[in-house]
Amino acid sequence: DLGLSRATTNQIARLESTENDRGEQIFWNACFANLVFGTIGAMVFYFGFYALEPWLNISDATKSELVPSIALLAAAIPLGTVSGVLVGALEGKEKFLLVNAFQSAGSILSQIGPLLAGLYISTSLFTLICAAIWARLLLSCLMMVWVVRCLPLRGRVHVSSNQLKDLFNYGGWIGLTNLVSSLLHNIDQLLIGWLLGARAVTQYTIPFSLVCKALILPLAACRALFPMLSRSTDEEAVRVARESVRLVGVLMTCICVAILLFSKFFFSVWINPEFAKDASPIANILVLGVWANGLAVIPYTTLQGQGRPKIVARFHLLEFFPYVGLLCFMVNIFGLMGAAFAWSIRAIIDAWLLFHTAKLLAELRRLTMPTVLLFVVSWSAVEYLPPTLWLQLLGSGLCLLAMIGWATLTIPELKRYLSTLSHKKKMAD
Repeated sequence: DLGLSRATTNQIARLESTENDRGEQIFWNACFANLVFGTIGAMVFYFGFYALEPWLNISDATKSELVPSIALLAAAIPLGTVSGVLVGALEGKEKFLLVNAFQSAGSILSQIGPLLAGLYISTSLFTLICAAIWARLLLSCLMMVWVVRCLPLRGRVHVSSNQLKDLFNYGGWIGLTNLVSSLLHNIDQLLIGWLLGARAVTQYTIPFSLVCKALILPLAACRALFPMLSRSTDEEAVRVARESVRLVGVLMTCICVAILLFSKFFFSVWINPEFAKDASPIANILVLGVWANGLAVIPYTTLQGQGRPKIVARFHLLEFFPYVGLLCFMVNIFGLMGAAFAWSIRAIIDAWLLFHTAKLLAELRRLTMPTVLLFVVSWSAVEYLPPTLWLQLLGSGLCLLAMIGWATLTIPELKRYLSTLSHKKKMAD
């Protein structure tokens, strides 16, 4: 949607409580723009399929079921882009519980709807896609009801060229960032497939996907922070960002240490010990980049919230070609381990650039040395302790105690909370 959902969140979050008319204008203009782009996307998809169909080697049996469904799939594109604006408007009003409830319900309905349709109506592709689209449409209608209440909307639909320009000036950079970020995040798997073959992609993708699950928490935190940072002054934004870096840094370190301690055991149980022997070192290297990437989400969100999305986009554009070159070199020399090192190096450099620009570099330095020490201790416990369960549990327990102590010293709020609990216990005694 060219970043217009994020632009909607940013502009609505900046509004005063009395600027209802302005909020309505932002919403309708964003809906109009995303409806137009979604419709263009639907047309490109629909006609593009028929243009490419002679080269797709689709069997006649598959074609008879697929062709009637193409129009439905195309219709889902503008529905998706407009739904993004609804989510952006609710997040701009900080209705995160509602957004999470709607998105969770949407995920469940998009799975259960086609399943029920297949059981009781037909298992044809057309029927299943219809059920999935109806589920999305139902959720979009429910979100619209809440948007009407929260903004509020009074039906004053007005498309303004100036408002569209403001949305595009901000959203265009967000869209470019999303595009380049997606390439940076996934191009390693494409190059591995090209240079090492499809089997190597599987060996790399499984640990990569597991380790990247650690990013769920910082991404969720930044969804909540973005509206607050959008309406804050520069000084307030830096203060909030510093507190957030400390909290996210401790959380990411705890998660990454857990991955270092238990990834080999997890892969052994989930797949087999032979796979774990190859996958665990890759996961351990990727942990470094994921830790940096998780922390970088804070300055990334701060810069976008403070109206400087072009800086983030420019950094990602500058990183792209050097990263591809480094990736090709490392994969050719070191194989999958080289790909993991290249990805982590790029993530660490990106984090440094974002922290430096957002004036948060001191917080990064404060977190780096204890984190590196915990990583080294955790890795050493797995690699050099005898492979007996009780020794590994003992090593894991010691690492956990070290993390609790470090978290208490790093986060003042946690230290005050523990002091309060201790004081209450003494009073009770």
